[in-house]
Amino acid sequence: MKDRLGNFADRLRGIRLQQASDSGSLARYWGPLLAILLVLVLIGIYWSAEPDPFDIQEAATLHAPVTESKLTTGSYTTS
Repeated sequence: MKDRLGNFADRLRGIRLQQASDSGSLARYWGPLLAILLVLVLIGIYWSAEPDPFDIQEAATLHAPVTESKLTTGSYTTS
């Protein structure tokens, strides 16, 4: 049993040492991750900009059917 625990501890030390030596391989992922993060932040800034205000009555009359002489229920909502 002691031998098994000793072997297990040795394997854990080996894995830990291997991970410490492989830490340079993670560095190659930082550039693309930062680039993706930058793109997402820029998209978020662009999407959070408010549109220009507009007159809802004018928009409703422009979108109203030509055959109707008055605005119907829901004209403002759909415009």
